[in-house]
Amino acid sequence: MNYLVSWYGQNICVGLLNKEGAEEEANLAHNLFKSHNNTYLFHGALNFKSTKEFWRFLILKEYLPKLMDNLGCNRKKRKELLQDSFVKVREVKENNVNFQNFMQQVSQSNNCYDIGVIPNTWDETSSGEPA
Repeated sequence: MNYLVSWYGQNICVGLLNKEGAEEEANLAHNLFKSHNNTYLFHGALNFKSTKEFWRFLILKEYLPKLMDNLGCNRKKRKELLQDSFVKVREVKENNVNFQNFMQQVSQSNNCYDIGVIPNTWDETSSGEPA
């Protein structure tokens, strides 16, 4: 997965650039950190409180499936699994995470968004006046 990180006020917003697995990552982030997913940006954009929380998300994303595959393992094995997850996250951090302040660009754009349509509920007479 490729990530694009931007400051967003006091929080950060992480854009999910790959469509594959984006929905699962959004669900995991919401379940772990109550993170909100903005679906109108990229293939989703997750809000985190800090970069530290984002790194924790990446570590847990790698660690939890490994832990589930090794249920009942001893403490030493869990430590090895966690260390392997740290190594993988370092690789992801170096190769697949970019920093760009895209939220500032989004907030400064003049895009108009439809928030809903109010249907015309009255009948018009032949003169164009409401009945």
